[in-house]
Amino acid sequence: MGVVMLVLWIGGIILSATLIGALIGVPMLIAWIVLWIIDACTMPNRINELNGVVAVAPTRPM
Repeated sequence: MGVVMLVLWIGGIILSATLIGALIGVPMLIAWIVLWIIDACTMPNRINELNGVVAVAPTRPM
């Protein structure tokens, strides 16, 4: 019986930590997505910078 109680107690601690982490993490994830969309809409060239694409000025052929 003692082992069962120990397992249930440890499981409760893990569940509590998971729920607290989710309560903190989900709003942070939503805020990150909103900021990423704002960044992508206001600075489209930044997406190319993040992907490693460099804008090169067009040159005339010789």
